[in-house]
Amino acid sequence: MKNRSKGALIIIIVFALIAFFTNPSVEKHREVVKTKLNTLMQQSLYETNDGNNSNELTKSFGAALGSMLGSAILDPFIDRAITSDNYIFFSTTKLTWGGQTKEIGFGAFGNVFLSKDIDNSLKEQLKNVMNSNK
Repeated sequence: MKNRSKGALIIIIVFALIAFFTNPSVEKHREVVKTKLNTLMQQSLYETNDGNNSNELTKSFGAALGSMLGSAILDPFIDRAITSDNYIFFSTTKLTWGGQTKEIGFGAFGNVFLSKDIDNSLKEQLKNVMNSNK
C-alpha cells in the first residue's frame, strides 16, 4: 500500500510542477485575445463588405486593410485592458473596460482558453474602440 501512496504522490508532484512551469504569462493571454479580436474583426469586415454586394477582390482588400488598421488600434487597447491573475498552477484572463473587470478566460499548461460567451462582449468592445477612434 505504501508503494501506491508514494507513486500517487510522485504523480501529483510531477503534475503540479508541470502546471507551475507551463502556466501562461500575461503576454500569452494578450496574444490569445488579440487573435480572437482579429478574427472577430475579420468576420465583421467581411459581413459588412458582403452586404455591399462587392466582389471577392474588394472584400479581401477591405478585410486586409481593416486588419492592418485594426491591429494598430487594438494592440494598445489590449495591452491596457487585458491582465492576468496568476494562481501558481493556473491563471485567469481579465478584461477591464469602463471601470469594470470581467474574467474572460483561464490559462493552464501553456494554453489560454477564452469563454465561449465572450464573443458578444468582445464584439461590443471592438465596436466601442473602433467608434472612439473615428
